[in-house]
Amino acid sequence: MQVNNSFSINNITPPVIAPVKTAESIEKERVQTSVFLPVEELNSTAPRTATQNQPNVAEQQSLDRDQALQARNLRVNQDQQQDQPNSQDTSQQEQQQEQQEIQQLAQRDQEVKAHEQAHQAVGGQFAGAAQFQFIRGPNGVPYAVSGEVSIDISPVPGSPEATIAKAQQIRRAALAPAEPSAQDRIVAAKASQLELQARQALASTQEKQLTTNQEQRSTLVKEENKEKEEDKKEESDDDANRAQLAERNRRNLSVYEQFIELGLIKSQVDKGIDLST
Repeated sequence: MQVNNSFSINNITPPVIAPVKTAESIEKERVQTSVFLPVEELNSTAPRTATQNQPNVAEQQSLDRDQALQARNLRVNQDQQQDQPNSQDTSQQEQQQEQQEIQQLAQRDQEVKAHEQAHQAVGGQFAGAAQFQFIRGPNGVPYAVSGEVSIDISPVPGSPEATIAKAQQIRRAALAPAEPSAQDRIVAAKASQLELQARQALASTQEKQLTTNQEQRSTLVKEENKEKEEDKKEESDDDANRAQLAERNRRNLSVYEQFIELGLIKSQVDKGIDLST
């Protein structure tokens, strides 16, 4: 609010009678003392003449106007003095609020970045790059207020063992921050479900492999038993053949002995003839 502190005073012609104070003397005293003098009361018995015993009307109006302006200026100065501390207090409060907001934004920025970096560090090859959402503070500096890290929770094709290891790493990455969010816990739950499915697939594969191994062992045992039976049969056949051969040799020997007794094969024996066949 702009206030105009200047004002004007009308020039008044002094009265002719000497005992009565003139407007010039009154104005001079007002300037020297900065205090307006009260209008002198006139004797009620004195003659009421405009030029001798009563102040000029224009002079009285000027004095009243000067007093009103002075009182107004005094009130304005007092209001300004009261408004100045209030203005300073308001400015200080605004600065304190801005500083507090900056501190809160800086703390939030640090928490968000530490949170996402924990995901990345543990997630390793399965975690993507961190992405942040920023707002600009009162000081013009951008601060991160939220962020996210993408992570791959798909199974490893054809390898339940690798899928189990991957799911365990993803769960550790989701719960790595000091205060996991609700979304982090959802990802951890999905990783646990992925691990369970991989373990079920692994158990099924192991069961099938065990069945296959048992069938293969059973086939081998059967083949081995068959070979043993064939070997036994061959050995039995060999025994029979040997028995037959021995019997044949015995008979041949008996005939040979008879021929020797009869003297029919002496010359043949001397010549080395083999009669065993």
